[in-house]
Amino acid sequence: MPRDKSWRNLRGMRALPPGAAREGIRCDQRAEVFRSALEQSEQLFRAAETIGPETQPLLLFYGLSQAGRALAAVSPSLPAAEQGRQPWHLKGHGIEANPQGPLRNISLMPPKKPNPHGLTSFAGVAQALGCEGLPISGARLGDLWASLPETRYVPLEEAPRFPALYLQAQSAYEPPLPSGWSTINLTFCPARVWEESGGLSQEERITEFLAHYPTLGEWRFLPPDGVGRQETGRRDSSSLPRTIYVPHHPNPHVSVETLLGTPYRGDVHYVLPAIEGNQRPLHPLLAWWGVLYGLASVARYEPQSWVKAINIDKANDRTANAIEHLLEMATSAIPELVTRELHRLN
Repeated sequence: MPRDKSWRNLRGMRALPPGAAREGIRCDQRAEVFRSALEQSEQLFRAAETIGPETQPLLLFYGLSQAGRALAAVSPSLPAAEQGRQPWHLKGHGIEANPQGPLRNISLMPPKKPNPHGLTSFAGVAQALGCEGLPISGARLGDLWASLPETRYVPLEEAPRFPALYLQAQSAYEPPLPSGWSTINLTFCPARVWEESGGLSQEERITEFLAHYPTLGEWRFLPPDGVGRQETGRRDSSSLPRTIYVPHHPNPHVSVETLLGTPYRGDVHYVLPAIEGNQRPLHPLLAWWGVLYGLASVARYEPQSWVKAINIDKANDRTANAIEHLLEMATSAIPELVTRELHRLN
């Protein structure tokens, strides 16, 4: 969705806020925060479109942070009052980073101590979206970067460990399969899944790799009756080397994509990795949050390092191009994701 269309949709929600900010005297304050935070978010994103990467991460991060306040204000998961506080009224960032060293290795951590003033922005938005936040052990910026589908063609690292995988279910034109099972195709897999290494067989490499994608559930190389296609030829340059089988949902109206994947922009679904220490994948908005916070921290506290990182003419280093691409994608991806979540919370 073009970013102008996303912002038009978001502006259209402000006359009648969704979810917990919709109506009633107790909702007035939530509605005010929803409207003002969205206005600030839009202005920050619009301003970010007019400047260069020298300061872009700062505006984009704070634009996302204000959008997060709008999400919290309307989320039914955050009660109006709890122990004399308003959990939906977020306090502080709720995420920390050490902005030194290579970008890919920056650690993003939850705060060491709980916030005495209330729910932090990162934790509050995670709760508003109904998903996990950062584990206590934190996350590596390079891993969050790779989990964003927009980065697959212009990666920060040449060989990301666990990228977002594009999910396609069995085509209606393929031969029928055993009742209750479907094949899926996963693309944008790293080359190491294909290449022989460590004495592992192809099946062992695939099993080890897919263990980091918990939403795939109880997948198999063959359905229970042992009869199926054992396709091993390369379907394209980044497909999983083997056909895998997944069980259907008991409800026939629930698609395989909905069951296993995370909806992203448009009607596409991705299978996303879980951060070590988490049971489920990080929500894409929180992955964007972590990446932008890490970049904003470098830009703000280590400006000399940031200027070097965004030097597009630096020989044998594609980091600057990856940064420019990510920041450009953020201006359209984030408003669209916020729009999707606000419609879901309505």
